[in-house]
Amino acid sequence: MNILKINYLTVTLFFSLLFTHISSAQEGKINIDKDPRIDQLLAAKKALNESKLSNGRLRIQIYTGSLGAAQRAKAVFDGKFKDIPSEIVFETPNYKVRAGRFRNRLEADKFLTDVKKEFPSAFILTPKKSGN
Repeated sequence: MNILKINYLTVTLFFSLLFTHISSAQEGKINIDKDPRIDQLLAAKKALNESKLSNGRLRIQIYTGSLGAAQRAKAVFDGKFKDIPSEIVFETPNYKVRAGRFRNRLEADKFLTDVKKEFPSAFILTPKKSGN
């Protein structure tokens, strides 16, 4: 009877080791198919975030009024300050020309003194606090 127990244990041990080896040798692969429109949506969201004041940067507003005059003001600004980006933004009912993305108030104030020579009504916009 003792030999029967030893044979039973040997066979059990052999099959346990065999199945353990087989079960650990499995390999898994995952394929993720995503809609190509997701990349377009992420790019659009990134562009939207970059154009908002909520990105934490100070801006200088140089003009508020009609579209034609805003385009002329932007052209004058771009001619004088080639290194500073500017854009026309529509906020009902006016078009606004905004320039720069300054990290701190000191940078914005330094640049504002130069801008005020050409655009006396220019002022610094403080970014809105986002709740996100």
